[in-house]
Amino acid sequence: MNQITLAEALNIRHILSKRIRELIEELEENSTVEVEKNHPIPVLVRDLTKIENELSKVRADFRKLDFLMQKANVENTISIENEEMSITEAIEYAKQLRAEVQLCKSFATKKERIQPMYGSENIIVEKLYFDPEEYRTKALKLERKVTRLSGLIDAKNFTINIPFDGTDYY
Repeated sequence: MNQITLAEALNIRHILSKRIRELIEELEENSTVEVEKNHPIPVLVRDLTKIENELSKVRADFRKLDFLMQKANVENTISIENEEMSITEAIEYAKQLRAEVQLCKSFATKKERIQPMYGSENIIVEKLYFDPEEYRTKALKLERKVTRLSGLIDAKNFTINIPFDGTDYY
C-alpha cells in the first residue's frame, strides 16, 4: 500500500472534505429538473446513483484517513522544554497557548480609568490589580513558545508516514 506523510494527509483530508460538499451539492442540483408538461426529462450526464456511489467512496476514504491521522497523532510524540507529549496533546496545548496569548494581550492594553459620577462631584477610578507591561512581556514569551511548538508539530508531520493511497485525490 502507498504511504503518505501526515502533512500530506492534512491536505488530502481537506480535499476529501471539500469533495464531499461538492458531491452533496451535485446530488441536490441533479435531483430535480423543471420541464414543460408532456416533454421528456433530459438525460443526466451523471445520474444520482453514480454520484451517490462516488460520495460513498469519498466518505469511506475520509473516515479511514481521519482514523489513521488520529492514530498517528496519538502514537507519535514531540518534545518541548523537556516535556514529551503526543501530537494530539501538543495540538491542544498550542490552541490553549494561543488563547492565553490573546488574554495576555488584552490585559497588556488595559489602563486605569477615571470616570466622573453622573450628577455628583465624586469620581470613580478603575484601578488595575496587575501591571500591563508584565502581561505584554508574557504575551511575547508565549507567542515565541507557541511558534516553536507549532514548528515542531509541522516538522513531525513531515516525518510520519501513514498507510493510505491518496493518488485519487493528491
